[in-house]
Amino acid sequence: MMPIMSQRPQGGGSAIGKRYAGKEKSTYDPASGKSYRVVATLEPDDAQLLIAVADRANLSLSGVLNLLVKTMELDPATGLPSFIDSPERFQEAS
Repeated sequence: MMPIMSQRPQGGGSAIGKRYAGKEKSTYDPASGKSYRVVATLEPDDAQLLIAVADRANLSLSGVLNLLVKTMELDPATGLPSFIDSPERFQEAS
């Protein structure tokens, strides 16, 4: 399993891989029919990998992320993908 980095991004904010304090759930309503926009901060090596995959596949970054989500297999017992072993690993940022 790949480690989740916990460095703070250069612009401030929450450490990578941690939710902002007080952000229990998204306020997005799928019934709205609107696309969900995501802002993500990636470590340089992870960004380079994502960009390279998108270039090779002739896809946008959002296209790659959409395919990852659509093809992600979830453990029926936990509802989590196999690469997340325990939600307790991800502590809320203060």
